[in-house]
Amino acid sequence: MKKILLAIFGAAFLMVGCTKEIQTYVEDLNTRVSALEDKVAQNEAAITALRTAVNQGVSIASVTENADGWLITLTDGNKYQLNHGKNGTDGTNGTNGKDGKDGDSWITSVAIEGDIVVITTAQGELRIPYAKAFRLVIAQDVAVDPGIVKVPYSVENGTAATTVDAFASAPYIAEVTAETVDITVPTPAVKGNVLVWAEDGTLGKASIKKINLEGPYATVSEVTPVAGVGGTIEVPVVANVEISVLDETEDWLSYKETKATNYTVVLTATANTGDARSSSVKVVRKSDNTVLETITIAQKAVAPVTLNGALEYNTIAEALTAAEALTEGEAVITLANKTFEEAVKIDGAKIAVPVTIDGGAKAKIVGGIEIYKNAATIKGLEITVATTSLTTLPGEYRNSAADGFAFGIQVNVPGYGATIKDNVINNDVANATAIYFASNDADAAEGDLVTGNVLNCGSQRGMQVYGSINLVGNTIVSSKYPIRLGRGTKGAEPQGA
Repeated sequence: MKKILLAIFGAAFLMVGCTKEIQTYVEDLNTRVSALEDKVAQNEAAITALRTAVNQGVSIASVTENADGWLITLTDGNKYQLNHGKNGTDGTNGTNGKDGKDGDSWITSVAIEGDIVVITTAQGELRIPYAKAFRLVIAQDVAVDPGIVKVPYSVENGTAATTVDAFASAPYIAEVTAETVDITVPTPAVKGNVLVWAEDGTLGKASIKKINLEGPYATVSEVTPVAGVGGTIEVPVVANVEISVLDETEDWLSYKETKATNYTVVLTATANTGDARSSSVKVVRKSDNTVLETITIAQKAVAPVTLNGALEYNTIAEALTAAEALTEGEAVITLANKTFEEAVKIDGAKIAVPVTIDGGAKAKIVGGIEIYKNAATIKGLEITVATTSLTTLPGEYRNSAADGFAFGIQVNVPGYGATIKDNVINNDVANATAIYFASNDADAAEGDLVTGNVLNCGSQRGMQVYGSINLVGNTIVSSKYPIRLGRGTKGAEPQGA
């Protein structure tokens, strides 16, 4: 009997324990369901308010993500919290209980897509305009003259409540109108600034800009002196107004154009034929020709010898040595208006490119020019044959140094395309020749040209030709012989007259 009573009391005790456990589980479940219902109700109220705001033309000013979801701030100042769902925790295991289900996720996402905020819910999408940044737009560097300057402005994404104000540093005065900031400029116009600010009037947003004020100016960079051979000069100019150039230069310097902003003034200088010189142009404000700055251009005295328009030397020999480094193009040697006492050697074994020596119908050489296997051009020179002009380069039938026979121009190996044009050659040296062509190279295929030259030879030799060349329009004065024809490997008869 005692054992039966103990069993009955034990079973009753277990039943009481299970009942308390089930009661705790149900209370916890009710609490969580109630909280979820509250959040769903809050979301529903927020979504309803957002729909109403959209219908009234209100936009979203900002979206801030937080631990519970997203805080939405509207352009009218109202704020709404949108809550996302959270996964529910597992239910407490009862005697015959099952795991709890995941919680509902009623707001899926809030995303900004360009000018739209997309709120995705379990029921679909709500798309609300996203307000752009509030911004004051106004010029920040202004050139001014005494008087009143009107500076236009605009406000992006403002409202009817937006205001704009300004404050000017002394001695300037600023007043804001509906479309411009009117600035009273003192005499003379000095440096100063104006602070302009806009307030949206609803969200506490503001945009502030500073206008820097200064009288019109143009600043010119330092100008490198121009080479004596002339050329194009580009002068950078920084200006706070549109500029032009008054072309009041001397004949040798001319204004070409003004490019872009900030600006580049382009000038052109002709070749200098004398001493160093300078000239200037005035940079002016385009609207009224007010002079802002002066550009002074200095040009060096012309160099005695210039190679390819840039490199300057004192002698022709120096330029020819420099030409030995060239592997393409040509070597154009320009001579100044002076006399050069040189025996010039153009050696095709050392110089790979054609050589041009241009005297510009002004330069003089006392001596001579010797050419070996190079398509050289000799033009515009006055050459006076001297006894120092003796051959040193190889070639057949040339006047040799041992012979002591001088020359004005000697082509040791014709047939490489040499051109001798528009020169004056004076020859009064005994047994010397003004122009001498030795025998053609068997491998040379180019024709040589002698044209437009004047040979003043008196009782001395004019030309000796051992080879085939072209003669066009030359004047030869010689009582000894104007032209002597010798034997040559490719025919000895000159073509032309």
